[in-house]
Amino acid sequence: MRTFLAKLRHDLTLSLRAGVCTNHGRSRQLRRRRKPPWAGFQCLEPRRLLATDIRFVTYNALNFDTDSGNRQDEMEVVFEELDADIIAIQEIVDADGADILLDALNANGQQYARSPFMDGPDTDRLLFFRTSKVNLISSNYISTSLRPIGEYVVSVDNTLVNIYNLHLKASQGQSNENQRLTDATTLRSHLETLPSDREFIVAGDFNIYTNSEPAYQKVTQSESNNNGRSEDLLPANQIGNWHSNSSFASVHTQSPRNTSFGGGAGGGLDDRFDMIFTNFGLNDGLGLEYVAGSQFVPGNDGQHFNTSILNGTNNSASQAVLQALHDASDHLPVVADFEVSSPIGVSLNESDGSTTVSEDGGTDSYELVLDSVPDSNVSILVTPDNQLDIGNGVGASLTLTFTPGNALTPQTVNVSTIDDADDEGLHFGTINHSVTSSDSDYDGLSVDPIQVTILDNDSTASSSVLLNEIFANVPGTDTNEEFIEILADPLSTLTDVWLLEVEGDGAGAGVIDRAQDLSAISAGSNGLLLLGDGYSSSNPWGSEVSSDTTLFNLEGARIENGSITVMLVEGFTGTIGDDIDSNNDGSIDSAPWAAVLDDVGWTDGGSSDRVYASAFLSQSGTPDAATRIFGNNLASSVNSWFNGDISGTVDYSQGSSNLPSNAVITPGNYNFGATAPSLDSIEINAGQAQRSTVDGLQITFEGLVDLEPDAFTVIQRSDSDGNATGTNVTVVSTSIDVSGNTVSTIAFDSLTRNNAGALIDGNYELTIDGSKVARRGTDLTLGSDVVYGNSADDNFFAFYGDDTGNGTVDVFDLLAFRQTYRAEAGDSNFDANLDFNADASIDIFDLLPFRSNYRETITFG
Repeated sequence: MRTFLAKLRHDLTLSLRAGVCTNHGRSRQLRRRRKPPWAGFQCLEPRRLLATDIRFVTYNALNFDTDSGNRQDEMEVVFEELDADIIAIQEIVDADGADILLDALNANGQQYARSPFMDGPDTDRLLFFRTSKVNLISSNYISTSLRPIGEYVVSVDNTLVNIYNLHLKASQGQSNENQRLTDATTLRSHLETLPSDREFIVAGDFNIYTNSEPAYQKVTQSESNNNGRSEDLLPANQIGNWHSNSSFASVHTQSPRNTSFGGGAGGGLDDRFDMIFTNFGLNDGLGLEYVAGSQFVPGNDGQHFNTSILNGTNNSASQAVLQALHDASDHLPVVADFEVSSPIGVSLNESDGSTTVSEDGGTDSYELVLDSVPDSNVSILVTPDNQLDIGNGVGASLTLTFTPGNALTPQTVNVSTIDDADDEGLHFGTINHSVTSSDSDYDGLSVDPIQVTILDNDSTASSSVLLNEIFANVPGTDTNEEFIEILADPLSTLTDVWLLEVEGDGAGAGVIDRAQDLSAISAGSNGLLLLGDGYSSSNPWGSEVSSDTTLFNLEGARIENGSITVMLVEGFTGTIGDDIDSNNDGSIDSAPWAAVLDDVGWTDGGSSDRVYASAFLSQSGTPDAATRIFGNNLASSVNSWFNGDISGTVDYSQGSSNLPSNAVITPGNYNFGATAPSLDSIEINAGQAQRSTVDGLQITFEGLVDLEPDAFTVIQRSDSDGNATGTNVTVVSTSIDVSGNTVSTIAFDSLTRNNAGALIDGNYELTIDGSKVARRGTDLTLGSDVVYGNSADDNFFAFYGDDTGNGTVDVFDLLAFRQTYRAEAGDSNFDANLDFNADASIDIFDLLPFRSNYRETITFG
């Protein structure tokens, strides 16, 4: 134990020297104090609203190409010292040179990527970026008369920033100044076309000698359109005539050498050519913010005017760094620090914009997530009223805890309701939220309540009952092939639901020709009810009708071939022969029902014919049949249907404008157009990066599916050393419907290390049996099996202590463990993912297995 703790102290010391400090369990780069620049490190106190720190660098690489000699080694030293997140580099000769620079950036492990290389006239410009912080959205080039200007759109914490990387014409003289002005004008004109709220950075080798030069003025001056106006980040007293002026020695960037070599300039530091500008008024409290006073020139201590940075004493960096800066280029880089801020708040996301549950078991869910990373844990007490259950019982609260580590990961509240005997109809419940935290910005924060819509199963209304398909006119002589098909909740009883057929022809328009009470009938397990002449004993369709469909007789005469309206209503009090349109004007005069659940109708073209349905279908001629578009469950909507004539037995021919090619009627089965289900996503621990505690999988299917009990299989592929095991893991799965998709959660019942179901260390593999996942209400299956975890890239492994999820328990995990060591559940720094035995305390019994894995890497096998 003593040896391990000594090692722990040693690694913490090294990590601080490497420029890492902790912010409540979250590592972030150290910010260097600037007085004097690069004089040492100090970990600043965390600032409120800090989401991401971004270090930006511009650097002229002096004709960097494949024949670079030792310059890659020099660049490695420079880049390690810069520790930049975004680097705009100029004077790259070719793509090989670009890749050498990328290799130099990644010398200590893959962290950076680059923009695509474009081989333009003269040397080229590229953007390099740290992939853990920056996403490259697009890369483009703005044409100029000399060298194109690189335009890159990046995203940092969901904030879009445009970056412009330029290299203007070199040297003094009127013609060169005019060339710089021309290209600066092109840039500003382009910037003026950006959205007014788009933030941008302009950086590169400007080759400008003084702030009075027209190109500088064009970029920074106020004009009628200031959307494209840029701002120099230097304070006013450092802006002026920089050329060979010792008053500005601290901002000079060319040249760090006395003598010229490798094609670069000599003569010592006497010009400020390399600059970083931003859009004017960048620091508005939103999005990207410049850290005031953070800009500096590495290697320039302000004491080497007109001489080499190696001459005499230079305490701005180590001798090795100074030598590398001197040898790598005839320019010095320029550094500026930025922040991307996030607002204080809690976001609430309801699936489909609302939350609806039903007394017959229908559930829903919504999500809560913090808008920014807090200084300490934030607890949200979620309290339902006495009609709702959110997992702890009716009316019982639950607490969601957001830590600095999971603050930006949504947490789900699952909602259900009680099944009482009261006839309440459509009614509502309420869920309230209260926030507490030792972070004063979050403590007491207001979060809106959720109003939950509750569907009652005790009223006369039957929910989700729809007309699904109608075959009214068999080609030739009418036979019992005619049918009306109804879609409802699987196995639901159609209590007080009535099927009506209303005459639409001439003087008889409005007369109820059919009124059939469906109360004694239940839908099949696929939700279908097929009604036809004599169908309760036999049907003319044979195996076409799914065995999961309920068959029943259609009472009364066969279906009208002319103008008709078919309705599903509840609470019918009329009788066959009633006239609901006594004056035949097409409007319903009396409605002997409580509500219309669905309707559809059409005419055969008679001038006095009438239709009483909102879903009024049309075509050239009288429709023989009409089919609800699969998956479109809007009631009384003409857009939910296609219709047409039937040729042969089941084939649609001419018909409505939206009639699909090769459409057919499908009695007693899913409608034409249904597709096989597909897998949308598989997430470990709801998308968390950590693999220290793996206790669940979340599988999302596109649309709603039916799952057989043994659809999921999990095995341990190998142990943490990569030795094959193939051991089966007992799993328990639950599924809910979320925003029209089926989401299955898998928990583990064996090969676990604690009673919370966390997997023991090893590599794992999930198999989804494609034959046991079907589109709901159909026999269309997923098809081939899905295997997840058979590739190392799936990252389906458990490795205690790996809080960052990179497969290795390293110093960053050590910092996280140190932050939570001796904490207990409820403490602001308690990290449940590092609670090995799930006893709500991070103690010696968690330290011992952490010690066993420290500095180890899991092997995929």
